[in-house]
Amino acid sequence: MIRLVKNADIDVKQWDTTIHLDPQALIYGLSWYLDIVAYGWDALVYDDYKAVMPLTPQLYKRVLPSVIRPYGTQQLGVFSRERVSAELLKAFLKKIPAKYVYKDLCLNAQNPIENIRSGKLIPRTNLLITLIGSNAEKIRARYSKNTKRNLAKAEKYPHQFFYNDAPDVLLRIFQNNKGKELPHLQERHYATLRQIMYVAIHRKTGYLITLYDEYNTAIAGLFFLEYRGRVILLFSATTDYGKETHALTLLIDHVLTQKAGLADVFDFEGSDIPGLRRFYEGFGAQEEIYYNWKKWF
Repeated sequence: MIRLVKNADIDVKQWDTTIHLDPQALIYGLSWYLDIVAYGWDALVYDDYKAVMPLTPQLYKRVLPSVIRPYGTQQLGVFSRERVSAELLKAFLKKIPAKYVYKDLCLNAQNPIENIRSGKLIPRTNLLITLIGSNAEKIRARYSKNTKRNLAKAEKYPHQFFYNDAPDVLLRIFQNNKGKELPHLQERHYATLRQIMYVAIHRKTGYLITLYDEYNTAIAGLFFLEYRGRVILLFSATTDYGKETHALTLLIDHVLTQKAGLADVFDFEGSDIPGLRRFYEGFGAQEEIYYNWKKWF
């Protein structure tokens, strides 16, 4: 039986155990992560936490009670200690309380959607690189000619990797560069990212790598989440000079070759944006499809 459990009554230990045992084991589903991105979230729970689904309430257009994918997550949906069946997923979606007039959820890639007849399903692209059983040589062999050429250019500059910067350094690079082109990103979005990064570092499930030029100026950086063998590129930023010197190519190559054989998979967390997709595919990334489910009433 699937039941609604209010936030105060969620058995956090049982919840996190289910996320940990799920085949995807996505860090977005852990209770501490949900507390940051969707404070006061509720849950749908099947039997004794055999399967779970977070409910992340928001007001659509600031008026209508809805459940919407929170900023800072890519995929949520149903997590289970065993494989999720199509019937179980359908049952979970039917159990979303009727008071939520609009649903806009990103199901995870392991959620089978063939029995969903209501609402609209939109395929979304994620890009992954298999790291398990690999090494630096095998990883680089998958790079496109263009990526190899850009990496060779980047390696000619006297850039230095740095591992102990505060997340604010990365956010500052982004806000002073790409962020100026994205006015829809407000302070609350940056505050959420900042909190995710600081808490993940504290929990030893996140780390930041920045790249400095010869004048000791930060020109690019990446923040990663790592849980259950999955390395997720959560956030990146670069300056104009970083773009010119292919700093992000150098940083991604650095992490891929360092993690080869030590982690299971590298997750680019997207993208459906054509330019970003080409950039990620240049490292040999393979497509994984997950679905965005939208439904009124």
